[in-house]
Amino acid sequence: MYLNKALDDLKNTYDNNKKEYIQNKISKIETAHIQKKPKLAWATIREVSNYKMSHTGTPSGNNPTERIKLWKEHFKNLLGQPAFIPEHAEEIETIIPETLPISTHEFTKEEMTAAIKITSKEKQLNLTTFLEQFVNLALS
Repeated sequence: MYLNKALDDLKNTYDNNKKEYIQNKISKIETAHIQKKPKLAWATIREVSNYKMSHTGTPSGNNPTERIKLWKEHFKNLLGQPAFIPEHAEEIETIIPETLPISTHEFTKEEMTAAIKITSKEKQLNLTTFLEQFVNLALS
């Protein structure tokens, strides 16, 4: 009887401590949000959820040349495969019936340099901006 009461007290204490811990973390996340500190908020969320970042989708290499080669293979495998359409899938309406005039050859250093130069200095060069400029250059 005494042992059961002690066990119940221990469970209650554990539950109360767990609730207090979670409430403190929620407050920390709310404060980080108000202070515009998303990095701290996400770190707290990862801590509470015990989330571990996975690097399984990231090709790694011993040097830059090897990493570039691995990334190229990664995207070649990712984008170079025919689409798998399940047997019972709905028919997908074709949006652009004609073939677009986009070159599929490997781009040259000159083409890449031209795309970077086109990007204005006011804009932060990011992947989206770069790809937009590169496609525009390829279509011209």
